[in-house]
Amino acid sequence: MLAAAAPARAGYPEAFGAMRLEDAQAALLDPLLSRPAAELAGSDILAALLAGNSLALELFRQAAGAPSDGYAFAPRPERLTTQTPLPRFKNHFILFRLLLLDARLHLAGGKRAEAERDLLAAAGFMGQLSAQRSARLLSALSLNLAVQKAFPVMAASLRGKKVSPGYQEALATSLARTYNAMDFMRGAMLEETEMFKGTLAESFAPANVEKERAKLPFLRRLMAKRLQDKEFFDQARTRVNGALDQRAQGFIKAFETNNAAYLDEFMAEQTAALKARAEAGGSIGFFEGLKAGLTRDEAVKNRMADQLVYNVCTMAVPQYHRLVPRYHAAYVMLGALRAALAVKAWQRAARGRLPAALRQVSPGFIAELPRDSFNKFAPLVYARAGRGFRIYSYGPDGADGGGRAELDYGAFFDDETKNAGDIIYGE
Repeated sequence: MLAAAAPARAGYPEAFGAMRLEDAQAALLDPLLSRPAAELAGSDILAALLAGNSLALELFRQAAGAPSDGYAFAPRPERLTTQTPLPRFKNHFILFRLLLLDARLHLAGGKRAEAERDLLAAAGFMGQLSAQRSARLLSALSLNLAVQKAFPVMAASLRGKKVSPGYQEALATSLARTYNAMDFMRGAMLEETEMFKGTLAESFAPANVEKERAKLPFLRRLMAKRLQDKEFFDQARTRVNGALDQRAQGFIKAFETNNAAYLDEFMAEQTAALKARAEAGGSIGFFEGLKAGLTRDEAVKNRMADQLVYNVCTMAVPQYHRLVPRYHAAYVMLGALRAALAVKAWQRAARGRLPAALRQVSPGFIAELPRDSFNKFAPLVYARAGRGFRIYSYGPDGADGGGRAELDYGAFFDDETKNAGDIIYGE
């Protein structure tokens, strides 16, 4: 009856329109997610939230199940600048959290079909985020958050012998699509670079240059007009763009290698090189600049361009190094779930026996074994324990904890320095 009440082609806007949730109630969702399932079952607050938002959740499930063309959350921009509008994911994550809470309640109550439906919708939303081709940085950060929230619930849904083969197969397919779309932030870093370039191009446009010149005293305005002509700005823009392209490759390498320290080293080296070039000819005094303006001195113009490049490139340096370990934590969490699904599929085919080694499940049940980017991209660790097994990553502290102490995911995603513990799937 609920599905019949939903629009035939439901999208996220329809889901948000059906929400019945105040900000104060939304603030309760994370604390509820951290509570034991037994406590959730007795929560009148959660029961009321789920009942009041049942239609919104149904519409969210439908929207999350739709295929994405890469622009589900933000359209392809006509022109990229730092002022390009960004999508707002606030309501998405309110309903995403509610969906996970609904799944936890169903799992605790033995209603596996309902829980599996919720979690396949959650996986669909994650897949849409990974497929996004605009607003890539925000979409990638949102995917990291979604994986962090979903990992414990999805892991719980896979434990034991009651996992339905259809759910197991569908979840494996969905998570593989998300995992394989993760490009180690290449697309995001290139898009961010193009946004900065677009903003720079606008600021160097003749009309904007004239507007800024008009604020200067007469003699300085005259000097600027004669020295900072179109050729000057074209030259400066070319040099800035070159430095930004170089920086983007440094950002990408840091994410690809899971090496935040490399990013700090690269930025320090590039900044020092730009500074040395800017200071090579010394500062340009007022009278030297005035004389150069009268004679259109090319050497002075060149020095001014170098100084402008340095000023622009050091104006706002993103703190991307803080994102590197969080990105890889999400990457490894997805890998652990995928590896667990492959082991479960192998076990089902082997009538209950577990593989002796993880390599046995590939390529038959997973094309390629997921890697641990916190352990030099070696395969995740697999260990049998009686009738159960563990799959784990060393985690962001890079230490092999034997899969005994689990990373506090919430604390780590809030503060990347709280990185003790392994990333574990176990049963």
